[in-house]
Amino acid sequence: MGQTRARTALAAPLLMLAGALLPMGVADGDSPMKAASAENPVAESGCVIRYDRKTSAGNTKPRIHANSTHTCVGVKRVYADYRRGTTVVELDRSRPVVAMSITSDETLLARGIQCGGSGGGAWIHIHCFDRSGRVKAHSSRMFAKTANVWVVLLSWDRSAT
Repeated sequence: MGQTRARTALAAPLLMLAGALLPMGVADGDSPMKAASAENPVAESGCVIRYDRKTSAGNTKPRIHANSTHTCVGVKRVYADYRRGTTVVELDRSRPVVAMSITSDETLLARGIQCGGSGGGAWIHIHCFDRSGRVKAHSSRMFAKTANVWVVLLSWDRSAT
């Protein structure tokens, strides 16, 4: 599948979902309400965050996982916020969020850990939980050779308008 077709295959269902979730309204000027259109300047970002490293103090250290089979788009860096217990994803630019999806992989799901995101603009904070409550980004529960969180973000690229 070509790069353009692959992007379209990903973007189309996410844009339909985002459009279905927005209340009906009239878009005008700088209003946050936009009419659905193939011409909308939506920027796609995505990355795999892996939890397979430790700091010298023994804390799990989230990192960008990018190689020949995993491409990271639109993300500058990733780190653990020790105060909040979240994984922080710093984006390459600040843009309003259209839709976001944070998905735990099979390694984390087998441990009962599910993650979700909040924020947007220039940062995403990934919050993870199991049945006992919050699982901090730097905890040993997040650590594994193949523990990943998949990040997908659609944002409004007003610079393209």
